[in-house]
Amino acid sequence: MNIRAWVKRTDLSNPITERGVLLVGRDGVSPTKAIGSGVFIADRLIMTARHVVEDYWDTFNKSSARMDQPGKKMADFEMFAVQAPGDSAETALWAASKLSICPYSDMALISVVPVDDLAKAQPPLRPLRMDILPPAVGEKIVAFGYASTRIVDEIGQEVEFELNPSTSMGTVTEVFPEKRDTRCLSFPSYAIQGHFIGGMSGGPIFNETGELCGLVCYGLSDASVEYSDEPPVAYGVVLWPMVGIRIDHSIPSVISPPPYTLLELARAGLMDVCDWQHVEANVEQYEDPDGIKKIRLKN
Repeated sequence: MNIRAWVKRTDLSNPITERGVLLVGRDGVSPTKAIGSGVFIADRLIMTARHVVEDYWDTFNKSSARMDQPGKKMADFEMFAVQAPGDSAETALWAASKLSICPYSDMALISVVPVDDLAKAQPPLRPLRMDILPPAVGEKIVAFGYASTRIVDEIGQEVEFELNPSTSMGTVTEVFPEKRDTRCLSFPSYAIQGHFIGGMSGGPIFNETGELCGLVCYGLSDASVEYSDEPPVAYGVVLWPMVGIRIDHSIPSVISPPPYTLLELARAGLMDVCDWQHVEANVEQYEDPDGIKKIRLKN
């Protein structure tokens, strides 16, 4: 089966490249890695998959502290977001300054600051409209990410990439309100008849009305798709478990200092989040059979 029947190359002039970013990790010693994607959900605030930043942490961080340990910690590596905001070949560069992870699901939030002139000259991004409940079975979705990014050359601070912006279209086939399994997808997610290429992880998934309704989470290997006559299966992560996580991110129009939650920002009208009232009224914490604390929505 031809992978390109499911995943198409996206021109950098497409408006999605203003929101979708390539995430890059480096420590100045080891080779730079470009293994994931993300999406601007508000000005200088990026959402991505937790497993993407965990991969960078495990690869570059030299301390014994695990990223999922409670409390604040310093990383001894750098993470950048590469953005293509327009139809020129020039990209904008943003540096990660603070990171918040979701302990209940495969999501993380990254506060970024501009590095180069193109990033500094950008007007503030409006909050992205988000539908935090899962899409319906049978609904069409569109996902975006930077697939299989290749590093062409690296000399000192100069890194040259071969960007592969990619769009994947599919159909939701099943929704898992709490989890699909106890190992790979132990959080709210949904299955998609479609294919995601490595490197698209953390990229945005949009529903039929153009709202952000998930992040690229997991998919079959390219080889599994190429040598199978069956339609491919991929998975997206549901967004609602992220709304209660506190983020140390400054919002210009907010007088009180951070941290805030996305729920608090939505309540104040500073984030465009659908169905936050339903989540606020119905979320509950529970322990699974292994004694691990999780959250779910009441029936």
